[in-house]
Amino acid sequence: MLKIKVNLDERCYNTLLSDMKLFSIVKKDGTINKNKFMNLLFINFYDNYMERVKHMSNLASSIMQELHIDTRLANEFAMLFQGKENMEKEASYVYSITFVLTTENDYIFESIMTSFKYQTTSQFFRNLVIEYLKLPQYKREEVIFKDNVTLIQKAIEEQKMVRLFLEKATVDLAPYQLGTSKEELYLYLLGKTSKINYSVHISKIKKVILLNKPFKLLKEETELLDDIIFNGIQFPYQEPCYAEIKLTRIGKKMYERRYLHRPPVRKIEGDIYYFSCGFDYLMFYFLAFGKNAMVISPKSLERNMKYEHLNAFKIYKSE
Repeated sequence: MLKIKVNLDERCYNTLLSDMKLFSIVKKDGTINKNKFMNLLFINFYDNYMERVKHMSNLASSIMQELHIDTRLANEFAMLFQGKENMEKEASYVYSITFVLTTENDYIFESIMTSFKYQTTSQFFRNLVIEYLKLPQYKREEVIFKDNVTLIQKAIEEQKMVRLFLEKATVDLAPYQLGTSKEELYLYLLGKTSKINYSVHISKIKKVILLNKPFKLLKEETELLDDIIFNGIQFPYQEPCYAEIKLTRIGKKMYERRYLHRPPVRKIEGDIYYFSCGFDYLMFYFLAFGKNAMVISPKSLERNMKYEHLNAFKIYKSE
């Protein structure tokens, strides 16, 4: 098995480590698993990277032919494009990640390196990492969990049930859609179990099995699932909570600025904001507004808000 050391700049190094943590690529003791992550990145992304290199090389060759650039200059450009760097630039990569390719990945790597004769092993993986980091976070997550994502997409297309193996549970699900949070940070799978609408972060899925069990959702079920996606795919609910919330001037500014997990407003009439989403979703978001958000309806939401604020008051009062 081939041991590889990849030299990176500070930004690439820190972002890569952050992805390992965010996507839960960790060992049993909770520390990040660089070896597993880099092997997943290589096997799931090298095709995309090579297609990108091929496209850019073909484009460059076409331009050179049109400009009648001679072969010697073309070769020098190819060396530059494929990553032949001088020692001064190489020395600027002061951070490094060391890992070992699996036997299978090692074989694939050796076979494709014949196309990258101007690159060292470190340069190849650094360029691979750079291309990967150009993707938005949820797309990077899709790369790392490519096998599970591909199987889920197949199940959605064929309308077949899947069995999801999570860390401490197993869920049989009619998969409806893969989608991102409003902030486009994480990738989620939304579907329906035998009892409830269910959403799970893709990194929480350890294994997926495609079941030979077709399903068909009713129109009212798909309408509710579409409504969940509109409000926030990571916050599933079984029935919408229709709420009217009165915001103060400060509350309106808070709603504009607190975009993370913000429930979409359906209508605004003066100080009254109208929502239709999950009950817990509204509780989670507006509880932090304090006196700047007053629930008009429903009464159940008003009671829960009062209960939480009263308990907080009692804790501070006792101290």
